[in-house]
Amino acid sequence: MVITKYRGLTGDIVEALQFRRSNWQKLRHFTKNAAHSLMIPKCHKEQVNCKVQSAEMQIITLEHDWIIKKEDGLLLVKSPDEFLKEYKAL
Repeated sequence: MVITKYRGLTGDIVEALQFRRSNWQKLRHFTKNAAHSLMIPKCHKEQVNCKVQSAEMQIITLEHDWIIKKEDGLLLVKSPDEFLKEYKAL
């Protein structure tokens, strides 16, 4: 599995993967199963989401959010807009 590395505004290097229902298994592998509870709603007005367990809390993650893995393994979640402002692909 190839995961792209990104450089943050502070110079930190991270790995990141955008959450999509089509890459659910890849996301679970990337997060070492910290991503769990995939929910695909029956109503088209609701968004696909899952939960990501970080060091301190569970984060509800919406489809198209970015899951970021820092060098120390800490997981963060950023919206697409936040991610594009803060990170650039290497």
